Amino acid sequence: MIAPHFLKRFSIFFLGLVLAFLFSGLASFVLYLCSINTNNQHIWAISAIALYIIFIFTIIWIWRTRLREDKSTPNVWNNILWLFVATVVMLTMYWGLNELSNDYQSSQNTYNTFTLVYTFVFYVCFAPIVEETICRGWFLSLFFKPSNDVAINIVLVVVSCLVSSYISTMMHGFTDLKTLIPIFINGCIAAILYLKSNTITVPIIFHTIINAIAWISMF
Repeated sequence: MIAPHFLKRFSIFFLGLVLAFLFSGLASFVLYLCSINTNNQHIWAISAIALYIIFIFTIIWIWRTRLREDKSTPNVWNNILWLFVATVVMLTMYWGLNELSNDYQSSQNTYNTFTLVYTFVFYVCFAPIVEETICRGWFLSLFFKPSNDVAINIVLVVVSCLVSSYISTMMHGFTDLKTLIPIFINGCIAAILYLKSNTITVPIIFHTIINAIAWISMF
């Protein structure tokens, strides 16, 4: 069922989501400065990295100590298996989409060294942690609790996966369906990984793999 104290929980989640959007905007601003090679790009980058690290530690601490109710020890081997299956599904999906679109052209954009380095820091290292902690760890802990009724529980799992995936998809901005559909599907997979593993570590690793592949394609 929907967790009690809805308004209070919604306010907590909304605040975390807004802050995540602001940090994403800050990262984009730093990368813009790098793309035009300004003199103060490194000052902005180092400051943003420091603030990002503080934010990451804070949201993880809140999830671990205030939001997560089931603190049982995760099964490591089961989590590895689920992560492997999810990664195979994700790679197969991307391969299939490329086959359907016949899009084998690499990016024509060229990026300078600092843009590539800071893109790796912000979008391969930091973004997966923030997005999965907020959209999976916070959201699912705040709003959805398992039910003793199997049918109701299935509905809750489906709804929670769809809603959390929609929120994380919107965090990437509005773009073409070819881009949004894989992001939405990956969000659903990440939500399932969170619910099955009872930890944000597994969806974070899954998300990091996705972003690392996208980063490699920038070369």
